Amino acid sequence: MLERPADLTADWLTAALPLPEGARVTGFSTTTVGTGQMADTVRITVDYEPAGAGPANVIGKFASSDPNSRAASKLVRCYEIEVSIYNELAPVPGVPEHYFAAWNPETDAFTLLLADVAPCTQGNDIAGCDELVATEAMKRLAAIHAFAWDDPAHAAREWLNRVSPENTANVVAIMTMTAPSFFERFEKHLAPEHQALVERVIPQVSGIVEAYDGPRTLAHGDYRLDNMLFPEGSTAPMIVDWQTAAWGPPAADVALFLGGSLTTEARRAHWSELLDVYHQTLVAEGITSYSREQLEYDVRLSAFGGAVMAVMSAILVVQTERGDEMFAELFRRHAQHAIDVDAEALLPGRVP
Repeated sequence: MLERPADLTADWLTAALPLPEGARVTGFSTTTVGTGQMADTVRITVDYEPAGAGPANVIGKFASSDPNSRAASKLVRCYEIEVSIYNELAPVPGVPEHYFAAWNPETDAFTLLLADVAPCTQGNDIAGCDELVATEAMKRLAAIHAFAWDDPAHAAREWLNRVSPENTANVVAIMTMTAPSFFERFEKHLAPEHQALVERVIPQVSGIVEAYDGPRTLAHGDYRLDNMLFPEGSTAPMIVDWQTAAWGPPAADVALFLGGSLTTEARRAHWSELLDVYHQTLVAEGITSYSREQLEYDVRLSAFGGAVMAVMSAILVVQTERGDEMFAELFRRHAQHAIDVDAEALLPGRVP
């Protein structure tokens, strides 16, 4: 495996890519792609002998060159998790094919070589999406969740199933540590009622996690437009950036997408029907034990997650102008989502 894109060589690519016997990489070039803040990603354009022996373009992902993002990734095991998704679970519905995946536990460096789905368009969280795109995203999410739904073999994977009192306490500590910096940086852009909501919720996160006793599955953990690629002519997304995947409540992914990747107006207009789409797809995939009513309850309870995640992410990863605009917008949308669905009424100790 490699530390960074600059370490790529023709010989290394020849060994890493699935080429016919005797074929080799004779040259390559790289260009930066994506807006990811947790990893450095490049498109590798490859020349072969004989010509056409392998994929013309490959996507390479490497550990971030930014020390803050690198430290944050190590803290929550991002690189280990993403490599493990490809090495142990692939193929997963809607996830690009991979050619190489490796992680170094001593240095926390990683290398991924993925199939390039270009020509494609990356989703844009700041702009949000329309009902058609949201519908396809819900269908894709239901297929991913059905793939691993309550499967004890997946639940036994330590890198995936990280639920424990210690891990929950660590997350709460990170939230508590990052919240003051977030509110200071974005003070002029946040509504007081949104900030007050999150300040009330953070001390109750442990209780929310402990109270959940519903189904679990492979949860993406950051299911939003920026982590979706839309192939040309298609509204069905390919899902990337699996660095926060976990064995968790399926409704957390649903709430994250509905609360953040649609504008508040679009979410209010289509929330119920998009829940219907997700649930109907689950049933079509063979998951019949999870009622539509329970889904709605769980999505409401999970509505806080996106706002809290925006707080932590904005402070822990490298700061960029676009990143600040995105995290502020996601925070506003998610906080309003929690208010609109009266998520606080479902907190442990409260009467719904």
